[in-house]
Amino acid sequence: MATEAAKKIAEELFKQLPKVAQKCGGLPQAMLPSLSPATGHWRPPLLGARAVAKLRKDVLLSGREWPWEQERTTSPYKTRMKGHKRERESLKKQEKIAANMAKMDSIIADFRANLKVKAKNEQESMMEKILMNPTEIRKKRRKAT
Repeated sequence: MATEAAKKIAEELFKQLPKVAQKCGGLPQAMLPSLSPATGHWRPPLLGARAVAKLRKDVLLSGREWPWEQERTTSPYKTRMKGHKRERESLKKQEKIAANMAKMDSIIADFRANLKVKAKNEQESMMEKILMNPTEIRKKRRKAT
């Protein structure tokens, strides 16, 4: 039932299309902005884009052809979307991780060796721990390094 009502409305609009075109001074020109010869300024179209779209939709729903159909144009340039930074740089990141993981055994060995050296250097005797306060222990460690 809704489609029948839409068809009736579209038929009425299509019947009135010559009147609309005559009133607007020709429909194709009424859909386009125009240059005023008196002032040299651009004037907006007599029919807005929303009104033209509604009129076109109603005409197409009535089963008729829209006489001012425009072909869709595409850009001659192939534009690629920029995307997210994490997606663009994920390959570099994976390569960097793989390179670092290859070196990880030597890094861990160096860390453990340095840890043992530090532990030997920082050992205080039990008497020093008892007799010295934390500030004095820190000063002694700084002098040692």
